[in-house]
Amino acid sequence: MKYRIGILEMGSIHHNLLDLCKVYNLKNVKLTVFTSLEYYKQAKNLETLHDNIEWIVKKPGETNLRFLLRVQKVCNQRIDLLDIRAVKQIEFWFFWPKTKTILAAFDGVFFFMPAKLVKNVFSSLLNSYNPIIIIKHLLYLLIAIRAWLFVKQSSAVYTVDSAVRNWLLSHITINKKFYQLPHSPFEGTLKFNSNQLVITIPGMIHDIRRDYDLALKVISYLFSKYGEKIKVYLLGKPIGEYGRRIITLANQLQQKGYNIAFFTKYVSISQYSDIYNGSDLIFSPLNIYNFFRGKKEIYSKTMPSGIIQDTHKFGKPVIVPESFNVPKEFKSSFLKYKNESHLKSLLEELLFSPTKIGELKLNAYNNSKKNYSLPQLQSRMIQMLREIV
Repeated sequence: MKYRIGILEMGSIHHNLLDLCKVYNLKNVKLTVFTSLEYYKQAKNLETLHDNIEWIVKKPGETNLRFLLRVQKVCNQRIDLLDIRAVKQIEFWFFWPKTKTILAAFDGVFFFMPAKLVKNVFSSLLNSYNPIIIIKHLLYLLIAIRAWLFVKQSSAVYTVDSAVRNWLLSHITINKKFYQLPHSPFEGTLKFNSNQLVITIPGMIHDIRRDYDLALKVISYLFSKYGEKIKVYLLGKPIGEYGRRIITLANQLQQKGYNIAFFTKYVSISQYSDIYNGSDLIFSPLNIYNFFRGKKEIYSKTMPSGIIQDTHKFGKPVIVPESFNVPKEFKSSFLKYKNESHLKSLLEELLFSPTKIGELKLNAYNNSKKNYSLPQLQSRMIQMLREIV
């Protein structure tokens, strides 16, 4: 059977879109990608996946509504299954395709817990007298209502993280087929750095998502004691005043002669991959609770962290906060810290134990290669298509 699949990507990350195209790159799939001009240029500049992809791109000056109506027309004519990657625009209220859909439900509270979301949003509004904030919150609720309707109408929903899927299934009732569908196939390399411990902190430098103050405090301590034995990358773009302040602190360390690298703009996919693959350890000082317009999500429980997708792809050991819900397939390659002093001792132990860091790296590489190779992800994809198309 030939499957005519569409991907609608209007609000995620373009390298995730490219990786998902790789998973859908099957002989019996005719793939149509609906996306922005920016994402299209990035994907096409990287590589040609195969001749079977049709790109339908949002035109310069075209409104979200006109683009979605154009997508809807194509879907109704010649798409068997539409993979909807994000529901973030109010214009989705005018988007009602007749084709079957599968929904990337990455925010558990947003998609599956309407009562909790409404309560959280209105609780936050009780303390706000700013009409702009009130309007933004109410628009957000309207988008959430459309997302709930998408869940009801979809053939299935999915997330990328096995731990998130298991947590949600054990805490709420989801009356849909609910898949774990990773979109980042394993592409890692196994490299051992004999003279230095190379630590990378990936992700946007934003106070809502990560505690970079803690990270730099611990990194400064390690530099002051061990100097040339460590190398650090801040692998993400700074956001707002907080991001600029963290970059200033990192620059001060660099001026002291310490080996720390950082970026002030978006990090290209190729550069991101090269640095990630050359790292010994990934450090994620994640803020487990994520708040946005009254919504409270929990990383690793109700919503996946990008660190899991990177682990699928690169297979590196990771150190995370103690409350992080680690997928069972990565238990042997993740470390957890309780507080600042515990984090320092863990990193010092790794710095002077090449055997332990070597074992962690080998475990991480094997865990990702065993569970998330491209053939395995494509096999899952084929099984899903057979079940819902």
